[in-house]
Amino acid sequence: MSSSFTRALCGTVVAALLPLTAMSPLSAAEEPSADAPVEVDGLTPTEVADEVERTGNPVVAILDDGDDLTIKTYDADDADEARDVAEKLEKNDDLVALDVDQRVRGADSEVKILGDHAGSGAENWKQYALDRTGARTAFNIGTRSVKVAVVDTGVDAAHPDLAGRVLNGAEFLDRNTGHRGRVDDHGHGTHVAGIVGALHNNAGVDGFATHVQILPVKVLDKQNLGWTSDFAQGIIWAANNGAQLINVSLTSTGRDAAVLAAVRHARRKGALVIAAAGNDGAGAPVSYPAAHPETISVASTNQSDYWANFSSVRGDVDIAAPGQDIISLWPNQRVAVLSGTSMAAPAVTGAIASLMSTGITANQAYSALVASAKDIAGGRMGLSFGTDPYTGIGRIDVAAATKPVVSFLGSVGRTYTAGTTARMQVRVSHLGRPLANRAVTIRTSTGRTANVRTGANGQAAFNVPLLRGTTIEARTAGIAARRTTFARVQPHARVKLKKYKASSQRKYRKVRLTIARPARQKVVVQVKNGRRWKTVKNARLGATTRAKTYSWKVNARSSKKRYVRVKIYAGGGLVSRTITVKG
Repeated sequence: MSSSFTRALCGTVVAALLPLTAMSPLSAAEEPSADAPVEVDGLTPTEVADEVERTGNPVVAILDDGDDLTIKTYDADDADEARDVAEKLEKNDDLVALDVDQRVRGADSEVKILGDHAGSGAENWKQYALDRTGARTAFNIGTRSVKVAVVDTGVDAAHPDLAGRVLNGAEFLDRNTGHRGRVDDHGHGTHVAGIVGALHNNAGVDGFATHVQILPVKVLDKQNLGWTSDFAQGIIWAANNGAQLINVSLTSTGRDAAVLAAVRHARRKGALVIAAAGNDGAGAPVSYPAAHPETISVASTNQSDYWANFSSVRGDVDIAAPGQDIISLWPNQRVAVLSGTSMAAPAVTGAIASLMSTGITANQAYSALVASAKDIAGGRMGLSFGTDPYTGIGRIDVAAATKPVVSFLGSVGRTYTAGTTARMQVRVSHLGRPLANRAVTIRTSTGRTANVRTGANGQAAFNVPLLRGTTIEARTAGIAARRTTFARVQPHARVKLKKYKASSQRKYRKVRLTIARPARQKVVVQVKNGRRWKTVKNARLGATTRAKTYSWKVNARSSKKRYVRVKIYAGGGLVSRTITVKG
């Protein structure tokens, strides 16, 4: 038993007596070194042989000579040949890792082509994503041009709404058309590019960014399909050719060493990689490459400003943006509506580019989006607030990102136990730049107050004692207040089983629940019979500010050890908790 638990159960709930204390600011995370070697875990020759035998796909070699990263593929007819190829490659001093090629595809849904490019701006009213995120307020915030790579199906450079914005790019397919990525025989890449930076000319649709150059990198064919080796080469090429932001609205089924190496190479070059989280819904993990921590993983929201139910969530989602029913450009001077995290990712990319036009770095721009993100509901019941697996830090708010903001660093989304203390940080910044020596007042819904002052990095840290679900608010002069909620605080409780013999014929065990500050929660006691749980007791707790112990008898006919669980339902600002014991 922990000492804090002991004190709580003795009637003195420690957290209630703790002040909201300030701590010293934390240092910012270090950026990857430009000359740091790229390192990834790959496959052994035997694993390569097995995978080639299973899929028939080529062997992939990731090579780094110290100056550049390259991806090469080798065909193998069978497992033995694949093993021979892999063993020979392992003798190359430049080898980073071995892998086997995999399929990738664009992360979108059904296409609704609306027709010809509109000449009157009539389509703009349908662009709820720009209005919901306040992106229009930042159209003219700066003048510096930002180079954005769209690694996709190519981009239709002849589209009127992209006139003068599409640079000469590259193609990484078996059949190189020589168009340097400026022709799109599918449409996905053009749609993505339009979300990033379609012209603001009252003719058609508007993109998120005004001062942007699109670098098209074609890695997907007219079926919106490609290979991870081509995908990785496209990312590397974009990073080597000056892309500051790299949008990858593509997904693959598994972790791929080549793409991870390419992403790390891009970060080494100073580029941010923004990736679609995937469209497999609540039960599915975030797709690769978005699942790699080096990318910015983007989930989708809908027109109601909730998590879109097609957006993958199981894994690490960083941030969210509108991605459902998004109107953008389509080849041959047309516009179309698509849904998917493919559409959410370029909204974030365009928003970062818009903020970068003021002269700040990509990291500062993304930091501003994170600091100002709107905390929205996620999940099927709309009950998930704070940093959560549905929308990450929240939905982007470009208008708020242009202003000085106060934000919280630290997780409020995980489950805490009442009577414990959460460590949080507050940050004051403007367009990603820290604001030092700012006095900040922290208040909680439980009545605690702390005064902190930001350090050189714009941050200050403090402790939050949690007795139940708690909202904290940060205020500093001249900046809108910021609130966030620790919504998942569970009861501080423990369960013990004691033997209790009522007669010579029947054996019982006594279930003892000790809980700090019960709040009239419903309690169910269950015993496991085989594979099933049987409810043996329903009860309702009282309400007191002290710790209290409840006891119930449980029939245990067998002399064997039994599993017993106590389910404490939500109440009093606390979420449900289940405690299982064996005795």
